[in-house]
Amino acid sequence: MQDGYKTFYTTPLKALSNEKFKSLQKIYGKENVGLLTGDNKINPQAPIVIMTTEVYRNMVLANRFNQDNPILENLRTVIFDESHYLGDADRGGIWEQSVILSNPQTQMIS
Repeated sequence: MQDGYKTFYTTPLKALSNEKFKSLQKIYGKENVGLLTGDNKINPQAPIVIMTTEVYRNMVLANRFNQDNPILENLRTVIFDESHYLGDADRGGIWEQSVILSNPQTQMIS
């Protein structure tokens, strides 16, 4: 945050995203944490944004098709919570696509 870069924290479930949102607001302050799920869009320009992995995948996929998303500007790090979903036959593709479509300069943490 001090250098003006963003961090995304992705989770497999909206309920976990909501939980992390509240938890990180207590640590970093409400003004510094945002939330993006299918149901909520709260402070998406914050330096820390919590979202479902599907939301992140959709953003980077659209970005590959020249649909620039200002939320992706200055993104430095993406944290993939529950990355063991990579091995899930039904949902693993979302994690794979998220990694493959991410900017190669983006730091990824699992």
